[in-house]
Amino acid sequence: MDDFNSSLSKKSMPPVPPKLPVSSDFPRSDSSVPPTPTPTPTPTPIAPQSPVTPKPIVSQPLLPKMPSKISGLGLSQLRTMRKDIETLKKGGPLPGKMSMPPKNLPIGISKEVKKEATKEVLGKMMKEVDKLRQDYKMKERQDTFPGSEKPNLFPHEKESGKKVDDQPLFPKPAPSEPRPSIESLQPIVPAKINSTPAPAPIAPASGDLTLETPAPKSKKGLWIVSIIVVVLAMAGGFIYWWKFMRQPATHLECGNFQCVQVDGEGENKCQIDNDCLPPEPEMPVSLLPGIETETIEVLAGRESDFRDNLIRTVGEQTLPEGIKRILIKKVADNKEKKYASLSEMISLMEINIPLSLRSNLEEDYTLFVYTPGTEERTVCQAVSRADVNCYGPRLGLAVKLSETNKQAVVQELVKWETTITQDLENLILADIADGEMAKFQYSALEDLKGASFIRYINLPISSITLDYGIKDNLLIIGTSKNTLLEVLDLIPNE
Repeated sequence: MDDFNSSLSKKSMPPVPPKLPVSSDFPRSDSSVPPTPTPTPTPTPIAPQSPVTPKPIVSQPLLPKMPSKISGLGLSQLRTMRKDIETLKKGGPLPGKMSMPPKNLPIGISKEVKKEATKEVLGKMMKEVDKLRQDYKMKERQDTFPGSEKPNLFPHEKESGKKVDDQPLFPKPAPSEPRPSIESLQPIVPAKINSTPAPAPIAPASGDLTLETPAPKSKKGLWIVSIIVVVLAMAGGFIYWWKFMRQPATHLECGNFQCVQVDGEGENKCQIDNDCLPPEPEMPVSLLPGIETETIEVLAGRESDFRDNLIRTVGEQTLPEGIKRILIKKVADNKEKKYASLSEMISLMEINIPLSLRSNLEEDYTLFVYTPGTEERTVCQAVSRADVNCYGPRLGLAVKLSETNKQAVVQELVKWETTITQDLENLILADIADGEMAKFQYSALEDLKGASFIRYINLPISSITLDYGIKDNLLIIGTSKNTLLEVLDLIPNE
């Protein structure tokens, strides 16, 4: 105990690890090299000796020596169990003040003690692992090679150059009996399998009975089936294409004045709806050369609207003084168009020409409108009339005479003078003054204009008149003085 206390008083030094035995002291077990059997020595007779009394085993402490100082504690403050046991054996009481360890005594184990304990535990574990490993190897050798050791199944251990520490510390001793040689080993004969003998061929019974090998099937049937399948597939595909994918031949034709698509092959007769409209009629030749043309359409069943359309067209004339031609185009229910004849124009205008005179007229005519200048306005202002009807546009008519006696035509015109104002009232676009009407008279300007004759009547002023004259083979009717004179200037002299 004094030695232990004296060791505590010394300076704390780390414990020296125990030396491991040299590898030559511990034989290695190499399963690849069989151990050489050692001959058993002849026992030597031993002389009898007196029994030796065994020495008492002194228990060694499990823990290594503790360092001389622990956290700065002095030896006087340490209390060990050995002193307490000796005190109790002697019958003395334990000191009261020292019954408890000092408060500043450290709790725990030093790192050196932990390392020593860890090494000891690891050593025991390695021994157990080596033992289990050797038992497994021996068991495997006995199962594979009964009565002999199995060759080395782990040659890598020798070739890898492992350290001695990796090998088991206590190898299992080699078997006492020598390993049998390879020549002494008998080959293993596999057990025979009971097999049923093949049945003997059956001989034919009697007669000339022979077994014939069936001839291979002809490929002709296969070809026929293939051809039928191909034909059916092609027929099905053709039917599908014909009903669902084929684009039937079509062409364009006119129907109900529209361009429609018609099934079947043919030449396209239209491209758009306008191509299906009736062709435009040929425009008649104007009897008054060098003038512009204005066309008024009259729809079938809407003939009563013509006069309103005519007045609106005439009222829209804003050109300077001059003459413009007016064409009347009739549009039937079937969209067919044509220009109105003289008889149709007379009906649309709601005017009247005596049949005795019409028999001397041809169907060629020209309906025109005259846009007056400033003279008409001055005349109206002189009579205190400021309405547009007094000096506005005026209508006129030119008709071609047939090849008859002009003197007879003049006579018919003179006869017509009694009713001409009422018969041509819708041609006059102005209000006629009430009262006694003046009579027609000849104009002195006929020679200057190249006319055969000119007769006129004022209603009651010169801006609202009814004039007629003949030049060449044309009968010209005007509704003002300047209307007739302007037209006569357009007709060239023969």
